[in-house]
Amino acid sequence: VTRQTCRITLDPCKGPGQGFGSATGQYLDICIKFDTRTLTGYGIRFIRTPDYDHAVEVYLVEYSAGTVTRICPPQRCDLFKRGCTVTLTADGTVLSATVSNRNIPETRQELTATMPHANTCGGFHLQHTGSIGASATVVKEIFLK
Repeated sequence: VTRQTCRITLDPCKGPGQGFGSATGQYLDICIKFDTRTLTGYGIRFIRTPDYDHAVEVYLVEYSAGTVTRICPPQRCDLFKRGCTVTLTADGTVLSATVSNRNIPETRQELTATMPHANTCGGFHLQHTGSIGASATVVKEIFLK
């Protein structure tokens, strides 16, 4: 597999955009080009930090044997709330992501990075370290191609 795309629709329960229950580094990783045996691949991370009260940070990552490395600068993201859609695409050596929100039309966020160790894996990985209940994230739809 040289090209892989994932589109996922999310409804974080936190309305103002902070996504997670507390600013203690809780995160959501969505990965493609993933080898589930070696925990190697590429993805996007949404993480709540104390830097933003009503937003999260977002950046692209490389998983290598379970170790996660950021491969683009972090950006503030105000779109990680109910109605969020993430499209993640790996094509050749380029990883790109678009974050949008159906409730905030005409606003989108783009991230792009070169994959340092492009691979031919076709797996998918999702990891959410956030809280449950009022701080949960509902995964509404996952499309993989």
